Amino acid sequence: MINDRQFFIIKEKTSAFGDWQEIALLNGYSLHYHESLNIVYQEGTIILLGYAWQVDPSRKSPQEELSALRQKTVITHNDVYNIEKSWCGRYLLIVGEWIYLDTCGTLGVFFSENIVTSSLNVLCTLSCREVQYPNIVHGMKPDFFPGMRTPYSDVFRLLPSQQLNYTTKEIKTRPLLIDKVPKNHSEEELIKTFTRYFVNSAHNFSNTFLKHKIWLATTGGRDSRTTLACFEKAGIEYSTFTLWHSQISTPDHIIPPKLAKALHRTHRFIPRDKKEYSQKRHNDYKTHTAGMAVDEDWNFYAYKQYQALKDDKKDIVIVRSGIFEITSFFYKTHSIGDPNSLTKLFPNICNNDTFYKSTVEWKDFVANDDINSLLSFLDRTYWDLRGGCWLSSIEQSFDMMDGIVSIQIANCRLFLSLLFGFDDEDRIKKTHEEKIVKALCTLLDNIPYDYQYKTRKQKIGHYLGVAKQIFKKLLGSNQ
Repeated sequence: MINDRQFFIIKEKTSAFGDWQEIALLNGYSLHYHESLNIVYQEGTIILLGYAWQVDPSRKSPQEELSALRQKTVITHNDVYNIEKSWCGRYLLIVGEWIYLDTCGTLGVFFSENIVTSSLNVLCTLSCREVQYPNIVHGMKPDFFPGMRTPYSDVFRLLPSQQLNYTTKEIKTRPLLIDKVPKNHSEEELIKTFTRYFVNSAHNFSNTFLKHKIWLATTGGRDSRTTLACFEKAGIEYSTFTLWHSQISTPDHIIPPKLAKALHRTHRFIPRDKKEYSQKRHNDYKTHTAGMAVDEDWNFYAYKQYQALKDDKKDIVIVRSGIFEITSFFYKTHSIGDPNSLTKLFPNICNNDTFYKSTVEWKDFVANDDINSLLSFLDRTYWDLRGGCWLSSIEQSFDMMDGIVSIQIANCRLFLSLLFGFDDEDRIKKTHEEKIVKALCTLLDNIPYDYQYKTRKQKIGHYLGVAKQIFKKLLGSNQ
């Protein structure tokens, strides 16, 4: 349903969402939240919303760490960073007057002078304003509303590299990575350490969703296979799935069932039935997300493909692997010319004054940020804008799907910091993920990746070409 699992923070009394739960905060403010929004921890002025679990096996759970934090007389931002940097999940942390997003802001925040909320649609309802849907087209760049601004001049978006004081609306920069990227570690050490953390995370993730069936979104690429190998190493129960769409490649259709078969896992391919299409679901998706991002997920929901995974009364958690892209120089391999030119990455901002102003303001913010200087501009662009805007709005869309939770399984600063430790060349080619898979799951060794896959027609053409070259050489030698 529209606005499910959302929250807002406000000082004034309101009856707009009268059936939502309420928690008193500081300075007369209160947190209002939908009953289906999970509360991980709530004691005093510390609240953890969403889902969060521990990655580092040497540390305690988020709930235990927050209980210890609460005992401190004065809590600093560094105190918060030091415990939160090894958490994974989709969450939002409130400590005192400050709001901290998860690694990629997948449980996002919009704010105006009087309202802080996870939903632009909720904000518009509370402030009695008409929703302004941005002009975004699937396939155009950007296919999301970029940067710190929104379609409203007085409403802003909190990004992963920022933290917000919900009373004063002050913004401060926060670290994206852990203290130090492990550049001096050997490849073997990186894989070993990453495996130890990911396996522990997978166990804690599985325990967090004990009552859910786990479905891993699988393609023919490296990202989902890395998750697959880690899940196998952890020995948790899961199934795999792939959804049909008009641009699906042959490898994405054919390779996932081969992976599942090799691992003795259940795989489901969900086709698209035109009879299942619902204009109401299409419109509801637009309303719920305020149209802030466009992707195939919109159609998946309208055609009831995600919902098809719920074939019994048990709730499901969908595992996605999109955050691995942050460490793979995605924009470096897709950019043209000047790597610092946002107009090259996002040509459409030149045709939209609000988009352009928003990205320029964000670029100025980055230019004055000394805390995250280890990240290249393109990596920062993907993390803050692609992750904090596009991905965040897509993840929000799952909140309206009854009995379905979506988790980006690599949404942890510790994971990303380790992956940034691999050689740049490996990360550009994504061979660092292939090496992780090979080290963790030899059962997948003989199954090609999408870029290695050739159709029967391509193979025949290849062999004919080779035969032609041989024939030419033979003719040449006989002349």
